[in-house]
Amino acid sequence: MNVTPDKGTWTYEFDGWTNKPTWRVHLWMSQDDPRYHEAMAIASRPCSKEELFKRAEELKAEITQLFHLDSGLYGFNGMELELIKDVLGIINYQEIIEFEQYLSS
Repeated sequence: MNVTPDKGTWTYEFDGWTNKPTWRVHLWMSQDDPRYHEAMAIASRPCSKEELFKRAEELKAEITQLFHLDSGLYGFNGMELELIKDVLGIINYQEIIEFEQYLSS
């Protein structure tokens, strides 16, 4: 694992990905699990560079809704909720989409 400073924060590269959470989300999305089919569909739909940011926001919303954070379905609160939000915030959704675009080209 490489650790490099990035604008006052730390970036932990993992197995060629921006960080381990990005790698892990892509790993789970790549499984044949119906819960992740919509996320993979969002990531693998062709898009231009201009559409990439909007598509990344769409993917982030899809991944985030899997945790039902607003409904309290899983009982996350306090520290657990904040940690989940922090990790969801450092995932490089654009990288996942670019990787899927690369695979389908």
